[in-house]
Amino acid sequence: MNDTQRRQYLDDVPTDIQDLIFDNRRSEAVKLLMTQSGLGKMQAMMEAGRIFSRMKEEFPDAVRDPSSGLDLGLTPRQKSVIAWTIIAALALAGATITFFGIRGLIWSSASKDWPSAEGRVIKSSVERRTSRTGTDSSRTAYHAEVSYEFTVEGTAFTGDRVAYGDYGRGRYSHASRIVSSYPKGKSVTVYYMAGDPNECLLEPGLKGQAFILPSIGLFILLIGGVLICAAIAVARDERKAAESGPRD
Repeated sequence: MNDTQRRQYLDDVPTDIQDLIFDNRRSEAVKLLMTQSGLGKMQAMMEAGRIFSRMKEEFPDAVRDPSSGLDLGLTPRQKSVIAWTIIAALALAGATITFFGIRGLIWSSASKDWPSAEGRVIKSSVERRTSRTGTDSSRTAYHAEVSYEFTVEGTAFTGDRVAYGDYGRGRYSHASRIVSSYPKGKSVTVYYMAGDPNECLLEPGLKGQAFILPSIGLFILLIGGVLICAAIAVARDERKAAESGPRD
């Protein structure tokens, strides 16, 4: 908004908060709401959204949509490069996850025929892992950390895989059951890949959990494919619009 333009304000909302919204500084407006009203971050974000909606309705020519601040003066070609870079990164991530997931399926199925050796559990505990999933939220997963040692043809090896596809779950009871099954000091049978004993596990064979990783990878690939189709369609429509534009 130009300095010469006169701002209008909602009567029941502090003007300093409205000024921040007028200036498209909603994150600062959220912090100010938290300070002035004692709201939590999520509540302040929702309140800022409601204030913005009311201001947009009352003063449509004065309030900018937040998305308009993302233009940054980029040319159509620069926007296209950024969009295709994001799509390529998504497709690469999906392909990588799918590759390792399918490889895990193949090895999981083949592991029931792998040679075996006697081993001993040297560590067994439940590990708690927390990851951020949003602004004010997090996800906690519990994973059974089981390590064991074994010997193949006089050479010592260590491993930490119980079965393919066990990446941790939200329930403590799941990880606890695994740890209870493999306490420290227990003698175990270790199955290993012939020629590469570093690839080993305690529970051979194909299990349902082994499908988790390839499923995630295929889902990401699907999203990437949809975005590619959408980008191609947009580019085609823009090209047609340019070709059918006014001519001399």
